[in-house]
Amino acid sequence: MGVLECVPQEGKVRFFFSVLVGAALGLVLSFIINLMLVDISLNPVFAFYFGICFACVGVVVMLRVSWQQDLRRQVGLLVFATMILVASILCFVFNSNWIFTLSPLAKIPLYGVISVALTFAVTFSIVDTLNFCLFECQPDAPAAIESSEQVKLILMCSIVMGFGYGMFFGLFDVGKTAKTGTELRHQLLHEELFCIPFGLTIGAFTAAANEIIRARQIKNSEYKYSPVFNSDDVDDMI
Repeated sequence: MGVLECVPQEGKVRFFFSVLVGAALGLVLSFIINLMLVDISLNPVFAFYFGICFACVGVVVMLRVSWQQDLRRQVGLLVFATMILVASILCFVFNSNWIFTLSPLAKIPLYGVISVALTFAVTFSIVDTLNFCLFECQPDAPAAIESSEQVKLILMCSIVMGFGYGMFFGLFDVGKTAKTGTELRHQLLHEELFCIPFGLTIGAFTAAANEIIRARQIKNSEYKYSPVFNSDDVDDMI
């Protein structure tokens, strides 16, 4: 009840709708990220492709470190860029001949880093697309996600969600003993029994927190669509 008190009476329907959408996105992400992790683990071409993508993003973020005057932002960008570059290196060296020789606990940090990078990329692509669609449909309406506070929320929740997916994927050794497509599908479905409620919870929480922030900020100013990943927002994320 305390949460709903932060939302205006006319915005409560939107609040519940946003929570449902957030939960649905968490569900969809659980399937997307797990399928990507399977392909990275079993398909060298797919792993190489994502390694190149992560390398490009990591280099761009690294270059921004020298442009920053604030030490706190420099450190934050450096950590973020390092994580993406590590994910890129892992993609380049991933091979089923050695990755499946590791214990489940040893796989958690490996899959966790890659999953965080994947979740971040997919989440912010969805967010930017959502903002653009809302702006095209309702130019005068406030953007769903744009302020630095909202971007930080999405970033933190993406990290938690991504690492959670990677942790479950590593713990259940998905793909290690699968000899056929049917066995691999069964292993994925078994892991999804844990990823689905996790994704639903984080997605719903993120949407609820975002709506509360949005409701508070809309009282002070109207803000409209601009790309989530522009220069100002990247700086403010840190």
